[in-house]
Amino acid sequence: DGFRLSNIAATLDNMPAYGFEATGSMDYRGNGASDIALRAAGELSSVEWLLRRMDLDLGEFGRAQANLSLSGSLEQPVVDDFILRTSNHSGLDITLGGRLDTPLEQGRSDSDKNEIQIDARGPGPQVLQPWLGDLPEAIGAWRASGMLLERGERIALQNLVVELGEHGGLEVRAEGSVGDIAGVAERALEGIEDIDLTLTAFTPDSAELASLLELDQLRYHRAEVSLKLAGDGGRLSGFDGRLQLQSSDLRVEIAPISLELLPLAEEPLVAMAATVGVQLSDTGALSQYSDIEVPMLGPLEIRGELFKPGSESPLGLRDIEALVRGEDIELRARGSIADLPELQDLALATRLRGRDIRELLPVFLEEFQYDAGLGELEGSFVLTDNEGRLNLDALKLRAGYDGGPLEVDLKGG
Repeated sequence: DGFRLSNIAATLDNMPAYGFEATGSMDYRGNGASDIALRAAGELSSVEWLLRRMDLDLGEFGRAQANLSLSGSLEQPVVDDFILRTSNHSGLDITLGGRLDTPLEQGRSDSDKNEIQIDARGPGPQVLQPWLGDLPEAIGAWRASGMLLERGERIALQNLVVELGEHGGLEVRAEGSVGDIAGVAERALEGIEDIDLTLTAFTPDSAELASLLELDQLRYHRAEVSLKLAGDGGRLSGFDGRLQLQSSDLRVEIAPISLELLPLAEEPLVAMAATVGVQLSDTGALSQYSDIEVPMLGPLEIRGELFKPGSESPLGLRDIEALVRGEDIELRARGSIADLPELQDLALATRLRGRDIRELLPVFLEEFQYDAGLGELEGSFVLTDNEGRLNLDALKLRAGYDGGPLEVDLKGG
């Protein structure tokens, strides 16, 4: 009624399409049923037959080295375990491994058991352009791994890890899952759905971060970022974010951060809200971040709320509370800056006290000399801007002391 073939050692040579050496056993029963248990190693001209199983389009690749374990029957073999290695002319290298519970000679099945581990790497973002569209060249070399799971019409990507950049430059790592990538072949990045990722990044030079926030002043700083991302390829929401920025004079911590991104837009940052804390070694260091020469008065601390309510609005800073506390001066300010990148629409209500006026007069009177104290300066004013020029409004200043050699009382704006 049937027979069994054991210790099979066969060569399947159908080059250039494929060539395999197989070992194992086969049971054949008279009713046409069969059971196979084979291992095969060899070469394929393409991985198209595999990708058809899960309706994936990875573009044109060269020949693939393959190792397979087959079970099931001759009519419907099951790939219990396989490893394929291939690459294309752009430098994209892919290793695929896993299980396929589906016939080799048919189209995509309805099985929910198909699972493929994918490991990929490339020299830059250009190798991903056919599927994800244009990406920033600054991404550089990258590597990724994850598990593809077929679930009906959806193809999920779990245990995803993406790393890009190199040590000493921008380094980015993303971990998490994607609910469906089946639409990537037709809609590129917009075809990705149900993204759930945790993003971390580090760079010794925050040039890319400065470009995203439209703040060129933040270049050349050490930066660390963490952010959770959720949404689809066309629109992402970021939450529970934290940014730390540091240089020799400046330390910034922004947390928590929430934002909205349009990854395919020319200006991807749509909206943002965050609490910011700033520590500066001295007010004079502010001159590095604007065209205004700021005098050295002492260390500066700032707290405020970053906000960008929409794509047409600039990034601003509101609810500002600033404190300068030097050896002989204290300055407090409250207010807002509606356009932080351009330092425009600024309004800061300021109070100050301290510093003997004797130390300030030589700034205006070069020949002024006086050895004794003249009394502290104190008062208030509102600092605003007008086309890049700072204005003092609602000015009230008093210097000196009753009966002293000099008394100054200024009011105006």
